[in-house]
Amino acid sequence: MKRVSHKPGIVNTLCWFDDSVIDWSSSAKRYYTSGEQSEVLFHYSYPYSFDRAISSDDGVYAFIYCRTGTKGLLLKNGQFLREINRSDYYADQYEYPVCFASLSDGITYLVHCPVEYCRIDLENVETGEIVTNREDRNAADFFHSRLLVSPDNSKLISRGWAWHPYSDVKIFDLELAVKEPCSLDEGMGYHDLSSELACASFIDNERILLASHQRADLFNDEANGSQIVPGSMAIWNIEKNSLSQPVKSACPFDCNLYAINDCLAWDMHDYPKIIDFATGKIVDECREVFSGRQDSSIVADNLQPAITFNSITKQVAIYSNSMIEILTNEL
Repeated sequence: MKRVSHKPGIVNTLCWFDDSVIDWSSSAKRYYTSGEQSEVLFHYSYPYSFDRAISSDDGVYAFIYCRTGTKGLLLKNGQFLREINRSDYYADQYEYPVCFASLSDGITYLVHCPVEYCRIDLENVETGEIVTNREDRNAADFFHSRLLVSPDNSKLISRGWAWHPYSDVKIFDLELAVKEPCSLDEGMGYHDLSSELACASFIDNERILLASHQRADLFNDEANGSQIVPGSMAIWNIEKNSLSQPVKSACPFDCNLYAINDCLAWDMHDYPKIIDFATGKIVDECREVFSGRQDSSIVADNLQPAITFNSITKQVAIYSNSMIEILTNEL
């Protein structure tokens, strides 16, 4: 893999923007994969304790927030648009559920949980209208977290948890949700499971890489070889609701697992590595970079390095030990 390092000083809210990572709360300074750094894009900085950020596909909108807090700021072209909040119920224990989605109606939405911790809503970024806010909503009891959209922005993964506690993955149809908001109240999961799930990443619009890390709880001691068990991974075809034959991993992995293509994925347990998920073997690694040990969306502290994945270029950026590390798969 190719590694480019930046020594930036203080960095708070890194996320990808085109071919660079950008710190939105620090006047949008950019750090390029070439090793170059830009001057700040805007004259605005936001000194609150924000430590994470996301941006829309076109880079017009950004959301900076506290990973285990309730507060965030929505920005447009780097300028304050409005404040966003979530429920404080266990908010200090798990990652803020939020992402952007640009749907076929031409509108960019902020997908988050502004009403209840267990209820996903779509908010028109420009107007602030929560288009899925209806009185007949009755959301299932699930702590949504680590939201992720499919390449075409039509599907949503929530990599969250439920009592007592166990990790699970839910998927939702965002295009349907605009027309039928109640479809967001339950979601779909792969139910023939024998262990908890904390890892999920879109391979494409129909296939999701699912995995259960080695420390996950086993629900069924008599699980057969066609079921995901701790330390194994498989591909879920959501259109057919079918699962490929699970493969045991040759190394520990955590919940920061990102599909690169049909057979390779980044894993961030301890240090960045690339796994062949058809065999479970490591094919490349970078032991010099610490990338944390996160096995769930439940994170009671903020010591985990900030990790951001570029779903277009399949690159990873990590802010660790006061350095920005940009990693590119070259296999």
